[in-house]
Amino acid sequence: MKKFKLEAYEVLQRNELKSVLGGNMKMDVCIFKVFNQDGSMDEVMLLTNATDSSQWANNQCVDHMMQNTEVSRCYYDCAHDGFGQ
Repeated sequence: MKKFKLEAYEVLQRNELKSVLGGNMKMDVCIFKVFNQDGSMDEVMLLTNATDSSQWANNQCVDHMMQNTEVSRCYYDCAHDGFGQ
């Protein structure tokens, strides 16, 4: 699995997220699935403190696709909306 950074947000692995979540932090988790033109898929979890994490995630997908011509699709799923919604 490749890591990629979007804007100034740090990419964290699942076990790293376990040590971050909790306390007084008001963060949301979004999972991104990026499909490349060669058929491969990258999946990454990002934390955000955006007030509207779905809009933020959509913007990240659009920006990532515009900057990377090898990307064919980008999907996101944020905890704020309920995973799988």
